[in-house]
Amino acid sequence: MVDEPQTVWEGPSAPLPTLSVDHLQKRYRDLVAVADISFKVMPGQIYGLLGPNGAGKSTTIHCITGVVTPSQGSIEIRGHRADSIEAKNMLGFVPDDLPLPEALTGREYLRFVSRIYQRENWSRLEALAELMGIAGALNRLIREYSHGMHKKLQIAAALAHDPPLLILDEPFRGLDPEALMILREVLDSRRRRGFSTLVATHELTAAASMCDNVGIVANGELKIEGAPNALRDQYGGRTLEDIYLEVSGLLARRGGSANGPSPVTAIGAR
Repeated sequence: MVDEPQTVWEGPSAPLPTLSVDHLQKRYRDLVAVADISFKVMPGQIYGLLGPNGAGKSTTIHCITGVVTPSQGSIEIRGHRADSIEAKNMLGFVPDDLPLPEALTGREYLRFVSRIYQRENWSRLEALAELMGIAGALNRLIREYSHGMHKKLQIAAALAHDPPLLILDEPFRGLDPEALMILREVLDSRRRRGFSTLVATHELTAAASMCDNVGIVANGELKIEGAPNALRDQYGGRTLEDIYLEVSGLLARRGGSANGPSPVTAIGAR
């Protein structure tokens, strides 16, 4: 079992939701990226945000993390508005597009991030780099890193200040099997400590096995949420993938049926 290096977080002890998103909307002129999304991530919970491309997952995450400004609704992190300094200090973010300053070394980048949060602790940073398997590359320029190393460095940086809320956008993409196993165990360690994680992913098998709750997003709305096992019971024992395809509307657009053969078989029909 892998435990990430720990520090003591002096935060509120009241049982507030770690993350509360209430009637979030985001519009770009005539384009509605997020129509109406509300959900909560409780302390010690891993919450999976699922949905097809263009459903509104990344826009929701970007609103939570402050990359874009919501058009309407409210977002709070442990009772603080998401755009406040208090909320930002409680947040760690690993984006999918991995924008990193390539002129810095990995070591310089980790020091830079830890100084931003005024929680510089090099022994913790070294332990995180060792945990993610990049300790030997810290003196190399980031421009020399592979995609997988970029992601490992981003994960280490997001954990540098030991945030109560970790947000991961497609975290499994580009990681080797060992790094995937370590990431899962780090998230389990955080869960045991009462810290929370929001994961946006297309990896339904991973979401079903690691998330306490999942929410399925389509057309900018949260269509359904619940524990994976509860959702399977609600839908007559069907797999999370089948539920995802139906709720997101993908099955209907492909002309398929939950109980019939895959429409892909029509390609070979004569």
